[in-house]
Amino acid sequence: MAKEAGKQFDPIRQFDLHNMVDIQIGKYDISFTNSSFMMVVAVVCICLFLYLSTTKKSLVPGRW
Repeated sequence: MAKEAGKQFDPIRQFDLHNMVDIQIGKYDISFTNSSFMMVVAVVCICLFLYLSTTKKSLVPGRW
């Protein structure tokens, strides 16, 4: 494994969960993490793509 400035490279570190917003409701932890943030970004990108691809704007004009 590669060493960088005395630290060992660990590829599994990219999957660590980091709390962005801590939310505690009773004994339940429903914190907003980096994983949930990326899922929201993916859903927004997909919805935006679907919305923009289904609008009536076209290169070839039609009757209406």
